[in-house]
Parts: sequence; structure tokens; C-alpha cells
Amino acid sequence: MKRKLLTVLLMSAMVLAGSTVAKADDVFDSNTEESSQIDMNMERQSEVNPEDTINNLEKIAEEESEKEKSAEDLIDTYADGIAIDEGNFPDENFRKYLKDNFDENGDGYFSQDEIDSITFMTISNGVKSLDGINYFTSMTSLDCSNNQLTSLDVSKNPNLTTLKCFGNRLTALDVSKNLNLLSLDCFTNQLTELDVSKNLNLRYLNCGGNKLESFDVSQNTNLGSLICHGNVGNPLTELDVSKNLNLVYLDCSYNKLKSLDVSQNPNLRKLYCSNNQITILDVSQNPKLYTLDCNNNQITVLDVSKNPDLDCLYCMNNQIITLDVSKKMNLRYLDCSNNQITVLNIGESPKLVTLRCNNSQIAALDVSQSPNLSELNCMDNQIAELDISKNPNLSELNCVNNQIKVLGVSQNPNLSTLKCDGNHLTHLDLSYNKSMSVRRSVTMGQGDGTYSDMVIVLYGAYVTPQNITANIVSQNGKWTLDLAEIVGKENLDRVTLATNGAQMSADGIVTFSGSNIPAKLVYNYNTKNPTEDTPMTVNVALTKKVIDDQTGNDITVDTDNLDLDSIYKENGLNPDSDDIKIVLSQDNPSKENIEKLLQAVGVDGYSVASTCEFLMSLYSNGQKITDINDKFGNLSLTFQLNPSFSGKDVVVYQLHNNIEVIVHDGLTVNTDGTVEISVDKLSTFAVAVKPSSNNTGKPGADQSGTKKPDSNRPDTNKPDSNRPDTSQPDSNQPNTNQSNGGQSDVKQTNTNQLSPKTGDSTNPAFWLLVAMAASITGILNRKRFYKH
Repeated sequence: MKRKLLTVLLMSAMVLAGSTVAKADDVFDSNTEESSQIDMNMERQSEVNPEDTINNLEKIAEEESEKEKSAEDLIDTYADGIAIDEGNFPDENFRKYLKDNFDENGDGYFSQDEIDSITFMTISNGVKSLDGINYFTSMTSLDCSNNQLTSLDVSKNPNLTTLKCFGNRLTALDVSKNLNLLSLDCFTNQLTELDVSKNLNLRYLNCGGNKLESFDVSQNTNLGSLICHGNVGNPLTELDVSKNLNLVYLDCSYNKLKSLDVSQNPNLRKLYCSNNQITILDVSQNPKLYTLDCNNNQITVLDVSKNPDLDCLYCMNNQIITLDVSKKMNLRYLDCSNNQITVLNIGESPKLVTLRCNNSQIAALDVSQSPNLSELNCMDNQIAELDISKNPNLSELNCVNNQIKVLGVSQNPNLSTLKCDGNHLTHLDLSYNKSMSVRRSVTMGQGDGTYSDMVIVLYGAYVTPQNITANIVSQNGKWTLDLAEIVGKENLDRVTLATNGAQMSADGIVTFSGSNIPAKLVYNYNTKNPTEDTPMTVNVALTKKVIDDQTGNDITVDTDNLDLDSIYKENGLNPDSDDIKIVLSQDNPSKENIEKLLQAVGVDGYSVASTCEFLMSLYSNGQKITDINDKFGNLSLTFQLNPSFSGKDVVVYQLHNNIEVIVHDGLTVNTDGTVEISVDKLSTFAVAVKPSSNNTGKPGADQSGTKKPDSNRPDTNKPDSNRPDTSQPDSNQPNTNQSNGGQSDVKQTNTNQLSPKTGDSTNPAFWLLVAMAASITGILNRKRFYKH
């Protein structure tokens, strides 16, 4: 259309120019209509005023001269091309860019050949307007990013395949006429709407940093990369990518998405969806996933078992409880910090270089199968043990604020930064860490020491303070502490006491001056850092050893629910001034108590597996006050039986104060042979196991009259012709073996109310024989707790 208009204008100019030249040669030429008219007029007016006629002729000649001049200018303009002037290109910076880059002959014009040859532009010199861009219809690529554009019209550029206009001030953008568009980057503008439904060939779209509340990409089935993060002011609340089967890259971070469905994107390689409100993220249908960044959401469960190619996983600041990244052979970076993780499995991650799992609730961490680990940050967890001996490439370790008691770093020659303060370390050896850097840190904030200041450790060893607890004892009127038990005798020469009045002997016994109970001991430990002097300060909180558990391996006692305050009050003791000790022990039951327990066991038809007398003795200032049988709160007792009893029904009989029988039934032996009960009274105990036979040992069961021998028990369990069939049901005996949801049923019976059964078992001689046998067995074995 432009070329046709130009041709018409040129032809009109030529005709006009020819006519003007003719009239200039002979204004009164009789061959032209106009000259004839002028001649006639002159003849009419010659008699009136000859001077006016001359003036009129001069005026006509002047007008025709101006017409001739305009025609000549028009011919020059379109003959030479488009002038690079303000009329065509209003923006001065745009004109300068065009002249500097595309006006090859420097004549200030664009010829048609020059216009056709311009296929790309990259403009970045503060342009405010691109008016005139419509002339360049052959252009395929336009980059006008980071300018000051408020509008952009590319409707006359149908050949555009790439448009980059990010970093401007555009409020609207129409690309509906750019059907060949493959790549559109309009990041960080002020767009509130964007219609790409006509751009069916679009493969790359970056529309982040705008004010889009929503947009539709359902027609862009060829889309491979979509970036829509950070919509300021109007973040996205929904995003549908179910039609984008070819999507490889998706970044929808910094919006308000509550859900994200990527199940229809099997080719997805990189997914960035951080800083949203996502609660559930399913990536099981994305087997090619290489990078996943879902930081700062509300995700509780994250399953990456179907993502074998995972290289980077960032899931910090969520609510994840467990995370399994084991057998991720390509995983190099993992940041799962600031979650609620209690279990983290990173087994078989040979390429793992960076692991950040700080600020969670992890109790155990195994990094032994990550030999290439270079950075480990596990600070602010509950880790008690940390083995880094299999990580020779480790250069940075941050395990601040855990419960680590021992930390060996001798196998980490590349370690340059160590942050381990706030643990329970008693000693630390840095003599093998030749690569350790000199300590260096920076303070972020005002630098005035206020709470707003933050010290960021950059390099070096930061090992202070450490906090532990130790028991002190009173010897010869003085309070003492065995420091050799804490640091090891071989390390005593590295210890320097920092508490006034405390002295340490050569064998590590620390003595405190004065009669008052000391609250704390402080010592400095020489770490032998080869780079600089790095003493480790250890704060030892001193406590009096109150409970002394002297029970054997056959019984374990849990004293967490022991009510010490009630014990002190009941016995008139002051824990602040008195040296109090509670001794737990076990002994052989008396024959009288064994007889009473065997009577109860015999009634129920069970077989005794073990017996013991459990004792709790109270001491004050070295003197025994009393034996405690009740009013102590609760104790949890774990009896150790033969593991061969695993799975069997078991009943624990308890004789309290030689009268009351307490029955703990509904129990089953654990796989390790243990049985647990909770007691609030102490006395003699007998653990009885159901015999290995078809009978149930319970009232009402169909039983044979004779028990079969049990291979797990001695010959004393063989049938005795002098004893009746105790496995027969007794309608007067309560069923003590009914299960109660896995918890023991406790029944109490007074032994004085036990009715003797008819038959030989009521013969006093029989029970005397049983009691004597049990007593003799105890004397021979000399065991506090024994099995039958």
C-alpha cells in the first residue's frame, strides 16, 4: 500500500512540475486553457487598470513557483527513502541508535533496501518511545529491554519471532498480530492483562514481575518455558498448565498459589514454585525432574522417590516431617532447613556436595554414604552423634546447638570452617586440621551491639561455649568431681580450670572449696588448632547424684516419673542442704514370700520364669533413713527373660507388704525377651509364663489333665504325681489373663483370703518343699535376680 501511494505521489508531482515549468516559460501560452482564460481577462481589463493586471500575473507566478518547490522536495524525500528525522522517529535516543547502527552511508535516510535488511534491533539507551518501529516490517527480533517505554506497538511487525521488552513501564501489550512469535519476555512491567491465545507457536514466555491476576496458556501447547513469578500487587492465585505437555521449565514463585498440578507435564525438568501457599505438591509424574525449588510453602509431605535424576532439591521453610532422598545417585544440593523433620534419610547419595538441614528436629544423621560432601549445616537440631569420618572433602561444618557429645574431625583434612558451639562436647582435637582458616566474621546491623546486630561467621573454628551436666559427690566433707571421667585421663593436660576455688589433682579429681554445694565448673580445653589458639570453654552444670541404680542386667528401671519432692517431704529432708541419695537394688526373695507367690501362680496355672525382691532405700548425709515401698510416684520396670519366651502370654505377680498380691496380666513377652510394667508400690515380684501346650491355663478352657514338659524350663516343670492338675479350671478363680489393649490389668488379692484347693497341693509339706527348693537354688546361684 505504501509503495502504491508513493508511486501516485511521484506521478502527481511530475505532472504538476511539468505544468508549472510550462507556465513559467510562457504564462500567456494560448495552447493551454488557463493561458487563454488569462488572455481573455486581460483584454477585458486592459482598458480598466493595466497595473492590476501585472500584479495578478506576478502573484500567479509566485504561487506556481511554491508548488514547484514542494513537488521537488517530495520527489527528493521518497526517491532517497525514509528520513531519519523527528517526524518519523520522535525519540532522540531512538534516532541516534538508528543512525549509529543502520544508516550505512550516513545520508540521514533509510532506503528501501536498508529497511528490508534490518531484521533485529537491541535498544538499551534510555529510549522513551519506539514510534516509527512500524517501518521495519522485516524485523524478526526486537530487544528493547530496560528502557523507559510506556507503550509499544508491534502490530506492524508480523515477522517477529523474538520480543524482549522487560524492564520498562508498559501497561498494555498487544501481540495478537505476531503469529510467528516464539519467545516473549515482558518481565517487570505494569501489565494487568496479557493475551497470548493467538501465539500458538510460543515456546518461551516470561511475564513475571507484572500485575497479572491470571492469564491463560491453554492454547500454547508448544510452550516449553513459562516464567510467571513475582506478580507484584496482584499475585497469581491459580495456574493451569495441564495443556502444556511440552513444558520443561516452570517458575511460578512468589505468588499466592494454594495448589499446583504438574501431573500432566512429564517432560518437566526444572520447577520453581517457592514462596507460595502450596500445601500439597505431587511430583510423582515428573520422572525427568532435575531441579525442584519449593521453598517457603506449607508442604507437609514431599515424596521424591519417582525423581531419579534429581540434582538440586530446595524445600526449606515448610512443614515437612520426614524426607527420604536415599538412592539419589545424581543429587548434589539439598536444602531442607527450617522444617519439622525428625527423620532424614540421605543414604546412597554419592554426589551430594551441599547438605543444609538446619533448624529442624532431627535426632540422627548419617552422612557416611556421601563421600563428596563439602558443606554440612545441621545446626539447631537434636543430633546426639555425628560421624563425619567418611567425608574427607568436608570443608565447612556447622553443627551449632545440638546435643553432640563427641566430635571427631581428624579424618577431615580439608576442613576450613567449623562451627560447633552450643553442644555437649567435653574435648575436641583440631591438631589434624591443617586447612583450618583464621577466624573471620562480619556483623550485620548498626554495629552498636543491639539485638539488631547479627554476627555472620565466615571462616575459622568457633567452638565456644559447650554445656554439659555432671554429678558431684561429697567426700570427707568436700564436694568433688572426677574430671578424668569427663575428658579422659589422656586429655587432662589440655584442661585449665577457670572456676575460683576449684583445684584439680593429677588424676583429675576436682575439689571445691567451702561447704556450700557448687553450681558450676568452667574449664578451658586446648584444641591444638594449628592455625590459631582456639580454646574451647566448657560450662559444667553440677548436680548432686540423687538416684543410684544398682540393679543388675536382668531388670531396668525408668525413674522419669519418680516424685522426689514427695519423698523429701514425707521424710522431712531438705534437698538444698542435705546430701540425699536414693539407692535402687534387687535381692533374693524370702522363702515365705516365694511360697505366697507360688501359691498365686499355681492357682492360675502359669509357670514361674523369674523372681526378685526390688528395693528402694533412702539415704541422707551417708546414713540410711528408710526403705521406700510406696508414695514415690511411679516406676517403670522392665524384666529381662529368655528371648525364647518371645510372644508368650505372661503375668507379673507382686507381693506387697507380705500380704497384698497385685496381679499385672494381659502382657506378652517382647521379641527381645522383655516385659514392662508400671508400679506405684515396691515388693517381691514373680514373672510367670504360660506353658507351651495346647491348654490356655485360663478358667473354662478345654485342657488335658497333665502338662507337657517345656524345653525352655528345667525338669522341675515335669508333672508331679504328688500334685494335682493345677491347669484344670477353677470357677472361684478370676481370669487374670484377659488382654486389656496391650496394657497390664492390675488385680489385687489378699493372701489371707486365698482358699486352699482340695488335693495334695494343700499339704503343708508340699509347699515347704517348694519353698526350700527355691531357697536352696538362690543360695547356690548367689544371684539377685534368677531365672527358672
